Amino acid sequence: MTAQEDWDFRWTTGAPPAQPGEERVVRLTEADHPALTALIDEAFPTSTARPGDPSVRDWYGIRDGDRLVACGADRTRGEVGFLAGLTVAPRHRGRGLGAAITAAMTRVLLERYDMVALGVYPSNLAAIRLYRRLGYTDTFSLTSVRFG
Repeated sequence: MTAQEDWDFRWTTGAPPAQPGEERVVRLTEADHPALTALIDEAFPTSTARPGDPSVRDWYGIRDGDRLVACGADRTRGEVGFLAGLTVAPRHRGRGLGAAITAAMTRVLLERYDMVALGVYPSNLAAIRLYRRLGYTDTFSLTSVRFG
């Protein structure tokens, strides 16, 4: 069976505007993997970025008390920083956490790379608006094919 998915590769070479809540973004550790798994299963079950994935260099997150409510993966390859698995717990959406984690991670990766990129499905209009607002204005449309 073959599945085909369209997605947009977006990138930026400049730092995003400061976002409220960026100071809450922390680098996560292996001890956070169970919480990451639970958040991804709840909020973005189709994500290919998962704890234990060897292509993920680092995880970042935002907590509300002791609960992880937003996360993102650094899946950098080569000379381009790459954000993956960006997600926010459903009950915490609409509070700027997606903007905070995306902006903070972009800033961290721009310290090491000239360009930072991410992928987004064309149907995810809210994410596209957010990414544009944060400077991810350059786009290249792609199609992935999965065999399974």
